Amino acid sequence: MATSKRRFSKHSFIHVYQRSADRGILFYSFYDYIVYISILSVVAAKYGVCIIAICPMPDHLHLLIKADSLKDLYSFIRDYTHLFALKYNIDCGRKGALIDGPFGSAPKYDDKNIRTSVSYVFNNPVEKQLCTNALQWRWNLLAYGASSHPFSDAIKKEKASKHLRSAINTISSHKNNGLYLNYPLLRRLFSPLSDHEKEQLIDHILNLYSPIDYDVLTEYYKDYKTNRYRI
Repeated sequence: MATSKRRFSKHSFIHVYQRSADRGILFYSFYDYIVYISILSVVAAKYGVCIIAICPMPDHLHLLIKADSLKDLYSFIRDYTHLFALKYNIDCGRKGALIDGPFGSAPKYDDKNIRTSVSYVFNNPVEKQLCTNALQWRWNLLAYGASSHPFSDAIKKEKASKHLRSAINTISSHKNNGLYLNYPLLRRLFSPLSDHEKEQLIDHILNLYSPIDYDVLTEYYKDYKTNRYRI
């Protein structure tokens, strides 16, 4: 059940939970994750939504967000859910609902509950035994708070292939113009790249499009690299 208006406060964070409509798999490839994250980033900026934790899992989604109003919260979730389903269905040649509704949510008011919720969201893949440490799950974007390229070598544009340089320029242009990424574009950009370059481009995209406000996150967890608080 969605958060009621009586309980909503723009000073609280909301833990939003969504799952696939058919209880099946949502994310099959890195293209799915990238399209979802880029749409999330663009729509969050549109509604001024603050995100401090996300975790797209193979068959469900977690977000920890703050909006100025219940209307903005609903509009944000409605728009990014609709856009992702639209692009996903076109690419897969499917029809119908992709993500179940209504979304589940729970408000988190005090710092302790917010920290607990952050840990829960980021550690979801650990609990599901997809990795042994939250920083290893690329798609929760936690590692990008400490590095722009946590899963690949740094890009040296003077040594990069023309295809990688062109892809970087295209991605940057889309981001600067407030545009999300779609499947045909991504397939075109990734197609000529080597496996090594593909990892570099994924890191570049996720670092650029990450919707997480790492400054706000570290207000609750200080610097997670110091392990003062364990995520």
